[in-house]
Amino acid sequence: MSCLIKKNYIRPLDKEIKKDRLENFAASVFKNPIYAAELKELRKNFDLSEKEIIEAYVAYDLDIFSYTNEIYSPLVMRFVLHLHNLLEGSWHIGRQKIILDLLKKINPASIIDLGFGVPTQYIRWILSKNNSFLTLCDFSENSIIFAKKLLNIWHSRSEEKINFIIEDMALVAHNKTPYDLYLFQDSIEHVDNPTECLTNFVKHSKKNAYFLLSLPIGPLIPMHSIAWHTIKEADLWLKDCGLRPKICQSVRTNPHVDLFASEVDKGFLNYIVLCCKYSFSK
Repeated sequence: MSCLIKKNYIRPLDKEIKKDRLENFAASVFKNPIYAAELKELRKNFDLSEKEIIEAYVAYDLDIFSYTNEIYSPLVMRFVLHLHNLLEGSWHIGRQKIILDLLKKINPASIIDLGFGVPTQYIRWILSKNNSFLTLCDFSENSIIFAKKLLNIWHSRSEEKINFIIEDMALVAHNKTPYDLYLFQDSIEHVDNPTECLTNFVKHSKKNAYFLLSLPIGPLIPMHSIAWHTIKEADLWLKDCGLRPKICQSVRTNPHVDLFASEVDKGFLNYIVLCCKYSFSK
């Protein structure tokens, strides 16, 4: 197994300073000419103002210990998550690049992205290919509604290549539909029983299936049902679920950009790991 770890550290911020910086970061994405037209069209489709979205962005990042998974219910949160994915210098950008690189290495014909939240940049690659099919799964109907609008902006025929499932991934885990790759981008820790959920996916997948996960290494927060304090803990957990890590990389939160982690000593490490099943390890 190969593993690359990038280190960085975060210091606590004064609350008002943090709030001002968050507002500026969110506004900077709206002002970015690369995304301006896309975001304008999305806001028009959903009748949301830039001010409403920025306020939700600040509320989400200001104190990650003050809310649970219910915060994801409103449609405006899809915009917040999308802004995170577009914010230059963030660990979200780093994670998306690594995910895309690993997917290109495997080149799976079929992928299921579980608890996807909002579409990420690898989907642009999927849409450019002729031999790939993607299923996006999330428990939130608003995730699907937002994703369809965004993907239609990215590609006018996106729904020909992408299937959508509105369901808790814990229930989808019992589905025996075979996929080449199962993708969990900071999502498995949000279900009630992550170990049982992932084990069921492994159990019902084909023997040569791949699993690509990004896991937050750090303290337990109210949104999560499980925490891994070290990469070793995460690897042991993956083994318990029937998976063997093959390639791993990591991205640490950027202290200048990822302000949601400013309350956490040293921030979070995003552990991105490509696994195969132990029954098919080489």
